[in-house]
Amino acid sequence: MNSTRSYISLGIVTICIITAGTIAFVTRKQPAPPVADVQITETVPTVPTPTPKQTTPPPVASLPKQTTSVYKDGTYTTTGTYDSPAGYETISVTLTLSHDIVTSVSVTNMAGDRTSSRYQDRFISGYQPYVVGKNINSINLGVISGSSLTPIGFNNALTSIKAKAKA
Repeated sequence: MNSTRSYISLGIVTICIITAGTIAFVTRKQPAPPVADVQITETVPTVPTPTPKQTTPPPVASLPKQTTSVYKDGTYTTTGTYDSPAGYETISVTLTLSHDIVTSVSVTNMAGDRTSSRYQDRFISGYQPYVVGKNINSINLGVISGSSLTPIGFNNALTSIKAKAKA
């Protein structure tokens, strides 16, 4: 009986120690961040000295880089297809490029199924901000306005346009 009390007492003491350690750990104070030494210096206004006008052209390294286009400027039209629950569907994409930047784009709904047509209309209502003004190489559309399959057709059409426009 005496040894049972010892085990119980030892258990209670152990629980108290663990609890106290946990409380101490949780409520410990975080050290304050070190304070940086700040030096205040007084500045005396100076009179700017005139600089002579530069007579030589700036170095070539400071001129903007000329970039070459990967794709020919122009307007391209093609169709893109994708598989839907109703079968293969098609959209028509017309895209205008200038220095690899899409300056305008239009998509025509060509769906044969009523449900696919509704999803193409949703896509058409919201895709342009993700395309116009973007480099053609950076465009890869995902779900747009709840339409998840029509962007696949758009991306397929985009691949075809890139192949046609390759400079």
